[in-house]
Amino acid sequence: DSLHDNERKGFDCSGLARYAYARATGGDPLNGTANDQFHTSNAAARFSAAQGTAPLLPGDLMFWGSGHIHHVAVYLGAGQMVEAYESGTHIRVAPVRTGGDYAGAVRMNGSGTVPPPPADGGTTFETWGTQVRTHSAPSVKASVVDTFPGPTQVSVMCQQHAEKVTADGYTNDIWSKLSNGSWLTNIYIKGPASLPGIPDCGGTSTPPPSGGSKPFQTWGTGVRTHSEANVNAAVVDYFPQPTTVNVTCQAHAQTVTADGYTNDAWSRLTDGSWMTNIYIKGPEWLPGVPTC
Repeated sequence: DSLHDNERKGFDCSGLARYAYARATGGDPLNGTANDQFHTSNAAARFSAAQGTAPLLPGDLMFWGSGHIHHVAVYLGAGQMVEAYESGTHIRVAPVRTGGDYAGAVRMNGSGTVPPPPADGGTTFETWGTQVRTHSAPSVKASVVDTFPGPTQVSVMCQQHAEKVTADGYTNDIWSKLSNGSWLTNIYIKGPASLPGIPDCGGTSTPPPSGGSKPFQTWGTGVRTHSEANVNAAVVDYFPQPTTVNVTCQAHAQTVTADGYTNDAWSRLTDGSWMTNIYIKGPEWLPGVPTC
């Protein structure tokens, strides 16, 4: 990843790793720069820097960089690795280096199974989108810490309300603090606007967003909200677990039967989407919520 590497003959560090995996698999599962490779969605396992080399197997990828990853090597076993250290040098076998800005290791996935969570704490979530940036503070104006070229896994430690962001058709003021200390808007984390099971960074439960609405708890898993009060309308959001929603009003619309309940009442949420009252804790018609 050094300057002008793409103008030189031979391998840079990421090119060597890519070539090795292309020869081993017959495909191209590891394209891009070292930073891209670190965030690959084809990972079978991830190991934190604190774990050292104890869990590593030959072929695992070792990475270096604080925030932005700048170097990758292939672990050979017995404390050795192979790397293209820098432009103008030969490929070399060297003792592993786990000091300095060593960032951890990745084991590639050849089976197509879902990757397990990273090993650096927090609760694991999947991101979506391309060229998604994390920041040093919960604001898009703060310095960029990392860039995810494609979907990846992140470990979320806590979340809080901060700068409101509108991007890719969504608006949210909740940001998640990741295990490396950087911040990511919840827009690009798969799940509801407020991530279920994640504490507020101040140590309390995440409060519901403001907007003149009334908060309610949901129940059930895999619950969807829709662009209209109809299960056939476009899906707006997906709640993998129970969460808090803010209801602005409710209306009688399509009758829904699900999980042993039947109800024609739907609630409109603060983001404009609709949710059947079946999955909102309370009576069929929510108390204190006006008719739309």
